[in-house]
Amino acid sequence: MFRRSGHRSCPGKSSVPCLFIVLSLLVSSAPGAAVDDQAAGQDPIEISQTAAVFALGNTEYVLLHELAHALIHDFDIPILGREEDAADTLATLVLLSKHHSSDPDDKRALAMLLVATDAWTVMWQKEREQNADFKFWDRHAISAQRYFNIVCLIYGSDPSEFAEFAKTFRLPPDRAEWCEEEFDYASRASKRLLAPHKGQNAGSQIRATGTVSVIYDDPPTPLSEALKNLIQDSGLLEKTAKHIETGFGLPADMKIRLASCGAPGAGWDIEEREVVLCYEFIELYYGFGQEAHVEEIRELLHSSSSTPEKSD
Repeated sequence: MFRRSGHRSCPGKSSVPCLFIVLSLLVSSAPGAAVDDQAAGQDPIEISQTAAVFALGNTEYVLLHELAHALIHDFDIPILGREEDAADTLATLVLLSKHHSSDPDDKRALAMLLVATDAWTVMWQKEREQNADFKFWDRHAISAQRYFNIVCLIYGSDPSEFAEFAKTFRLPPDRAEWCEEEFDYASRASKRLLAPHKGQNAGSQIRATGTVSVIYDDPPTPLSEALKNLIQDSGLLEKTAKHIETGFGLPADMKIRLASCGAPGAGWDIEEREVVLCYEFIELYYGFGQEAHVEEIRELLHSSSSTPEKSD
């Protein structure tokens, strides 16, 4: 999902350097990935709601991951280890924070985080099926590691609340015993490093007034059109843009753009100061959503929100 190839030209943008995810290994095997070519020119299609939830959750997670890169770049935030791991951690912490918020709009945050976590299960399985050549030297951890890192942070944020989640997501006890400490370290570090750049602090010192705008380019296929409408109706991009704009003292304006890139991907474009989410990426994960575990996650969420009356 978050495979970057470093500074490179973004599809559709000549000589513009950006950080980009490339998912070529998995495109051919994704169900629904090529559905729309034959539907060109037809009326808008009806999308699967289960797969749409999967696509929306992964869009939110990737958006937060890319915005983490933007904040790390803008504020020169110190990073020990790989920046990709830090971006994963920050995205996960944001959704966990929203889950514990009293704001009714944030109540879906846990569901979105869990479907994003489940994406790593799908990726992991596909890599195994295709005998993927794992790049252990890469700037990214392999899919299985990123999966367990996220699950560990979820569990570590509240071992009592998430005990059943740890079982469902197969978190080994040998890792689970350290997760509360891992979450505590990550949470305290993120708060300490980001605090000086919060809007009220940064504004009093440097009068940063950067804004965040949202741009929807024309979708390339009927499926992209349907998914664009889904994202617009959710208000996901606009709400996130407002949170970043009001929450931090940005040094300059920033954009969040939904665009056709010619390949599945997403990235933080440093020169253009925009986070690019590719329609092809969202289509790909919509396809993955048809073989993910969304229904099992719904059951888990439902059981966790009910008064337990039975044991395993």
